[in-house]
Amino acid sequence: MTRYPRGQVVITTADEKQLSNQTWPWLSAHRHLFGDFPVWRDHDHIIQTSTGGRLSAWVTDDPKRAEGYHEKAPDGPLLMIINEAKSVDDGIFDAFNRCSYNLLLEISTGGLMQGRFYEHMTHKRDLYETFEITLKDCPHISPEKIQQIIQEYGENDPYTRSTIYGEFIATDDTIRHVPELGDIETNRQAQIGRLGGDVSAGVDFAAGGDQNVIVKKVGNYVPNGCIKAWRERDTFAAVGRYVHYFNELELRAEEIWADADGLGLPMVDQLAAAGWKVNRFYGGTASPHSRYKNLISYA
Repeated sequence: MTRYPRGQVVITTADEKQLSNQTWPWLSAHRHLFGDFPVWRDHDHIIQTSTGGRLSAWVTDDPKRAEGYHEKAPDGPLLMIINEAKSVDDGIFDAFNRCSYNLLLEISTGGLMQGRFYEHMTHKRDLYETFEITLKDCPHISPEKIQQIIQEYGENDPYTRSTIYGEFIATDDTIRHVPELGDIETNRQAQIGRLGGDVSAGVDFAAGGDQNVIVKKVGNYVPNGCIKAWRERDTFAAVGRYVHYFNELELRAEEIWADADGLGLPMVDQLAAAGWKVNRFYGGTASPHSRYKNLISYA
């Protein structure tokens, strides 16, 4: 509007708080840079120049209100801005595309993997000039603040990935307990070196339908031959085979953790009677962290 005598600007967002508490106050803070604009209305967010330029900022979920804006050639180009674009309905984008704008700016934090803004930043990005801005590009955000968020939520939490790294997320950032497909694939493809360390073993009991299982690990890896699994309906026979495998794997009772919930309780009692007082794991007990339902979820 300072460059073109009849320059036109349209700003829309889906959030009244964003417009009233962020966009408009910051625009008004720089009012002294815009010259003598005779109309500057705070109540309906309108700015007009003495030569016919105009800015209009508004909140809408009605695509019809977003139609009908056009450039005023040759000295009235139209700039359209979609603020917090991740939250704006697809119909607003479609309505803006019916306008004869000279420049369209979409700006937003990442958000969910859905909607026009996500499409424009991913598989349709060849149609646009795109910029990915993270907190690391914002000098007013201290490194301490960034580190605090990472420590609070974790490096791979949806909130962290969206807030700090500007990434789109598959689930809402209020859901912080479901592994994403990307997490699973990354873990599957990970190559981690073997580290020596303490010996430990995990035991899970069954009674014929599922398998009895024992797994021995050394440090962070499971040596060859250290996973044993078999079906056995007779729990006394199963205990006997467990004892056989404990000896074969050169385990001590204090190195073994067994599922002691449900069927596991009489099984660990039988092991104890056979001289193997293994550690008892009660997965159904309370989690040490309120974020998880029980101990097995926490583990």
